[in-house]
Amino acid sequence: MEKGLLLSRAQAAVISRDFTLAVKLYKTLLKDEPDNLVYLKELGNIHVKNGEDEKAIPYFEQIITFHSQDVDAMISLGAIYRRLQRYEDSIVILNRALDEGENGAMLNYTLGFTYKEMKQYDENENVFIVSSKSLTNKIVKKISSITNKYVLYNDYNPNPSYDE
Repeated sequence: MEKGLLLSRAQAAVISRDFTLAVKLYKTLLKDEPDNLVYLKELGNIHVKNGEDEKAIPYFEQIITFHSQDVDAMISLGAIYRRLQRYEDSIVILNRALDEGENGAMLNYTLGFTYKEMKQYDENENVFIVSSKSLTNKIVKKISSITNKYVLYNDYNPNPSYDE
């Protein structure tokens, strides 16, 4: 079967929640391209959607093996480990994502949630503070960007006269 048709059928199977067929089709595609990021992520995500976290782990681990800086795969794997109560594994992989320079909300949420489930509330609070600062910086940058655009595209007088 042609690769494009096989991929379309796999995607349709996911949409229709026929996970058994989707896994079969993606595995067929993966045979020709064992390091294909899209196929590996789809297989991992299908198993997560189907409540089969254990079966998802090898796919996310393969992604990280082939694409060592894939922070999204690290976050997904960290969340899976947390749900399986493999907290130390979760923290290790999420800290690796932090080492890659990622400091996004989803990473901090997942890391904070892991600490919360471990009842390490001090660590959870620190992650929340870092996440809040990161979010605050993004908001400030966005407001600054909007202000700059307003100044550039509108008649803006930095020294208005209120006598008019």
